[in-house]
Amino acid sequence: MGYSDLHPDPQLAGKPKGMKAILQVQESVWDEFVNKCGGRVVGKCKDCQKSEVKKDAERHVAAAEAMGQEDTLMDKDIAQADEVINAPENDWCCMHQVLGLQDNFANEKPHIQHFIEV
Repeated sequence: MGYSDLHPDPQLAGKPKGMKAILQVQESVWDEFVNKCGGRVVGKCKDCQKSEVKKDAERHVAAAEAMGQEDTLMDKDIAQADEVINAPENDWCCMHQVLGLQDNFANEKPHIQHFIEV
C-alpha cells in the first residue's frame, strides 16, 4: 500500500500511501464516497474518532486491572471506557470507515493500520 520506488515524483517514491490515495485507486469506491459525502471528504469523522478514544481507554483500564493497579486509573479513563458509542450512521461517513469496509483492505488492515492514521 505504498508508492512504487520508481514513482515519477521522488518525494513520493517508496513512501506509504495515505487514505485518499488508496481510495482514489479504486475509482468506483472513491466516486461513490465523494457522491455520498456531498464532496466533504473527511479522513476520520468525529464518531470514528470517539470510537478510537473509547477503545484506547478500554485497553488502558484493562491493562491497569490486569496489573492490579485500578487505583491509578483516572475518572476520565473509566468514563471514556464506559461511554456508549453508537456505530456511525452510515458506512460512508469518512475515509477511515470506507477503507475498513473494503475486503482487500480489511484483510491487510493489521499490517498497515499505521499508514492510515490521521
